[in-house]
Parts: sequence; C-alpha cells; structure tokens
Amino acid sequence: GGIQHLAWGGDPGKSLAVGGTRYRDALRRIRYPMPFTVRLLEFKKETHTGTAVAKNYESLVEIRGGGSARQVRIYMNHPLREAGLTLYQSSYGEADGRESSTLAVVRNVGWWLPYASSALVFIGLCLHFMLMFYRRVVKRDGADPAGSRSS
Repeated sequence: GGIQHLAWGGDPGKSLAVGGTRYRDALRRIRYPMPFTVRLLEFKKETHTGTAVAKNYESLVEIRGGGSARQVRIYMNHPLREAGLTLYQSSYGEADGRESSTLAVVRNVGWWLPYASSALVFIGLCLHFMLMFYRRVVKRDGADPAGSRSS
C-alpha cells in the first residue's frame, strides 16, 4: 500500500527552495557492495501435496570471490554464511513462466553472543562442580574429630 510505497522511495519527495537553489528529498534504497558475487544456477520449489503452498524452496548458487568459485545450496532454514554475511532463502517469485529466487542478506554483528554465553555458562558450571567436589572431599577427609572419640 501507500506506506510501503513511501518507505521504499516510491514517493517523488518534497521540493524546497533555499537561496535560489532547489533541493528535493526522497527516500531510496541504499546499496551495499558485497565482497563476493552470487549467481543463481538452479532454483527448485516443492509444494505441499494438492496445494500451491510452498513446502521447500532452494537455490543452487555460485559464489565467486577472492579468486575462487564454489557452488552452494541455500534453502529454507539453511543459510549461507560468507565473509561476515548471512544469505537466507527468503522467498521466490513466478512471472511469465519463469521462477526467481529472493535471498535476504544480513550482517549479524552479534553472531558471537550465543557462543560467549555458552562459554560463560560452561565456566560457571565447572566452577560450581569443582567447589562442590572440594567441599565433599574436605568433609570426608577432615572428619569431625569429636565423632572419633572413644568412650
């Protein structure tokens, strides 16, 4: 609708004259160059039996960068991680009898947080178990001298 049209730069913008110079503002998409190229080699779509609802769709792509090329399958819930970017198989399209693939590209700066939190939990558990082990060994080896009296 109208909001999406405005948000993605479909609005011609507003014009403003300042000191004899005319300025125009407009929203538009920003392009960020990637350190590699992606070329779609093959696209496959599976639908649920008897429906047009997608069950799975995947893209076989060629990644070129750094003087090498390789083929990778990107499909639902199995993204490609390359050069600090993650490419997800997000959608597909069909027009004029041709299928197309839509990949979402994300730079996840917090990728290390799950690993750091897991390491922190692991260290905490190790410390806890070492402390419990130490207390149990000290209690056993340092038996209460009052309990060893003979009457």
